[in-house]
Amino acid sequence: MALPVCRVVVLFCPEFHPHLPQGAFNIRKNRPLGCQAARNPSAISPCIPCIEVAGIKNALPFYHCMKVCGSRYKQCTLPICYMHHIDVRIEKDVYDVNNTLASKNAQHLKAHGVRAFDLLGAIGSGKTALIERLVPLLNKKGLKAGAIAGDVYGDDDFKRIVALGIPAFNANTGKECHLDAHLVEHAIDHLPLDDIDVLFIENVGNMVCPTDFRLGAEKRIVVVSSTEGDDVVNKHPMMFRDCTIGVINKVDLAPLVGANLDRMQSDIKRYNPSMPVFRTNLKTGDGVAALLDSILA
Repeated sequence: MALPVCRVVVLFCPEFHPHLPQGAFNIRKNRPLGCQAARNPSAISPCIPCIEVAGIKNALPFYHCMKVCGSRYKQCTLPICYMHHIDVRIEKDVYDVNNTLASKNAQHLKAHGVRAFDLLGAIGSGKTALIERLVPLLNKKGLKAGAIAGDVYGDDDFKRIVALGIPAFNANTGKECHLDAHLVEHAIDHLPLDDIDVLFIENVGNMVCPTDFRLGAEKRIVVVSSTEGDDVVNKHPMMFRDCTIGVINKVDLAPLVGANLDRMQSDIKRYNPSMPVFRTNLKTGDGVAALLDSILA
């Protein structure tokens, strides 16, 4: 799970634990932190990427932490325990670990001759409907498809994909708002990769969280729809900067909801000038063949 760029302040409670040693604890950058000072978040300078408290075996049976993000504090109560070491990794470390796994996924898929494509977009944008349109076209080209259906909960999309007659895996994330490379790693272990030419990885419906988490796909396809409003692109620039192909779906409904398709496409080009953009109506299949050609190019 992505952690915010923050520092974590461990608050010791000597008034509750008089046996707490009063010596300084050593933290990253060899900055001494006394017991009393530790109760004041301002005693720790910002931008410390990692706080490591060492040499406090059996120091206290209770502690709690406070995440400090700018001027906002979020306090949480942790289980009673003994604390030996604290190693708080910041956001960059989480992404580095994920990207390493994503690279391994990509190598694993390539070794089996599988081309993988990540589908991103909001709930209801048309990601599953796009797979339903692409699979028959792939069949006509003699290519066998497979899919990973990412959802927080349930198997609604998974059932629709299985109905296409292709191997699929339902990847529920629980409370997480995106797939990550670790989940995909386990998912592909359940798929017959030697019987798949093209693998679609349908991410959880979300326009923010999936952006920074690579999965091992060759290309990333972002799907937006006219019913989300013609300002949806401008509200989520990072999604379009980090994807390879753009799809504006439900073009037939644009007049009914007052969406300006030209504005949506112009916004995409503003944030990612090299991104090819396709307008589709997945009810009729309009625009899907040209999109597939771009995906496979």
